[in-house]
Amino acid sequence: VWNAGNMPKPGDMITLRCLTKMETEGLGRIEYVDHTKIGSAAIPPPIDVLPTDLTDRKLEFAVVRMHGFVSEAHVDEIDPAWSYLILRSGSESAYVFLFNCGKQNALDRFIDAEVVLTGICIPVLAPSVRELAPVRRLVTEGETIY
Repeated sequence: VWNAGNMPKPGDMITLRCLTKMETEGLGRIEYVDHTKIGSAAIPPPIDVLPTDLTDRKLEFAVVRMHGFVSEAHVDEIDPAWSYLILRSGSESAYVFLFNCGKQNALDRFIDAEVVLTGICIPVLAPSVRELAPVRRLVTEGETIY
């Protein structure tokens, strides 16, 4: 299980050991077992995007940066190590996931804040849906706060 103690750091190159499983709904699932660091590399510069750009398959697993306003911020009810923000950029919105960023009262200060988020664009189950996760840097009012 990923946790703060074994989470790879930005730039780490790793090999993963995983198990594949079939769910009752017929969907395949890959379950993390462990990983080994095999080296490190420079992180590519982020690509500036809008929420609508996140569905572009060319951006899968790319480091991206998005500017906008936080409309919601919540600690995940199932796994409190994860939190999510809903970021408004123009007339579009995107879900953004944060790892180990704090309790709900710490997230509340982001509501209506103008932020710049940098993270990895990852695909989810539906091929037309993308998420920005996990965010490694959160900037508001010129100050890096996460």
